[in-house]
Amino acid sequence: MEMKNRASYDEVFSHIWGTSGGWAAVTSPCAVVYALKAQGTSSTSMKHFPNITLYDFARGLATHANTRQPEIFRPHDGRLLEPTLSNISLASSGQVKANLPWLAQKKEVPDVNGHPITGSSGRYALYNRFDEANTKDARDALQRVDLAPELCSWLKSQCAEQLFSGMKKNNCLLDMMTPSSHMFLVRNILHHYNTADNSATIEHTKKMLGVGVDIKFNSYGQTVLGM
Repeated sequence: MEMKNRASYDEVFSHIWGTSGGWAAVTSPCAVVYALKAQGTSSTSMKHFPNITLYDFARGLATHANTRQPEIFRPHDGRLLEPTLSNISLASSGQVKANLPWLAQKKEVPDVNGHPITGSSGRYALYNRFDEANTKDARDALQRVDLAPELCSWLKSQCAEQLFSGMKKNNCLLDMMTPSSHMFLVRNILHHYNTADNSATIEHTKKMLGVGVDIKFNSYGQTVLGM
C-alpha cells in the first residue's frame, strides 16, 4: 500500500513500531547500557527519562512514544525548534542553532519534573548522525545533532552501533534458547559488558589525574573523586 502523505505514514508507523522483535538498548555516550527492552513486550519505564535520545528514525520514535504516552518527547514533539517554515528553512541551511546550556551546567532553578542531572524537563528525539542523510520529511532538519552546539563536541553516536555489532556473535546461541533463558543471558552478558567498561573508565581517569587518586561512581553512575 502506498502512503499518500507523511501524516498517514507516521500514523501507521506508530501502530507497528516495536513489533518486529529484537532488542532496544539505551546507552550513555561512554557506552554504558542503562536500559534494555525486548521489542514486542510491554513498554520499559525509566525513573529518569533522558533529555536527549538518538535514534535512526527519530521522528517515528517520537510519534510512537507520544501516541502511547503523551508528552514523552517535548516540546515540539521532540524537535529542537518549533516546526515553523522559517525554522525549517534556517535549520536546513545551517543558519540557526538550538542552545541547550543545561547539558554543560545544571539549571539553577530546575524545571518541574526536570532531570536530576540537568534540571531540564525537555526531552528531544534526534537522528543518529549515520542516518541523517536518509530523512525524507523537511521537519527532520529540526532533529539533527549539529543544531545543538553542546552536543557536537562530545557526543559519540557510534556506541550503540558498536554494542550491537559485538552482540552479533552471540546470535546463534541466543536464538536457540527459550525466551526466558534468552533474556537472562542477554542481561548477564550486558552486566559484564558494563562492569568491564566502568573498570576501563576508572583506570583511564586515574592515569589522567595521577597515582593515588580514588575514583568512584555516584548514584547516577558518574565518576567522582572518592572521599
